[in-house]
Amino acid sequence: MDRPAARSPLEEKRRLSIWVELTGHPVEDPAEKSKCLEGLAIDITARKLAEEALRESERKMFTLLGNLPGIAYRCRNDRDWTMEFISEGAGN
Repeated sequence: MDRPAARSPLEEKRRLSIWVELTGHPVEDPAEKSKCLEGLAIDITARKLAEEALRESERKMFTLLGNLPGIAYRCRNDRDWTMEFISEGAGN
């Protein structure tokens, strides 16, 4: 089980979607000539919700900064006031 084979939403009994990460590998028993799949399903719903919240937060921030009549910036409190971020309004 080296890496995820699939990530997929599932539906619970309460009609809530959850995300799972599925991994697996085939298992063969030559003596009985049988084959099966052994695997693991991990609930990654919290991670997916956090990723979506981060994307939405970033979208809101860039929309706000993109509509400013001036510029917004962030710099380090060092000797050179090194810039970490300057909004796009600085180029206009």
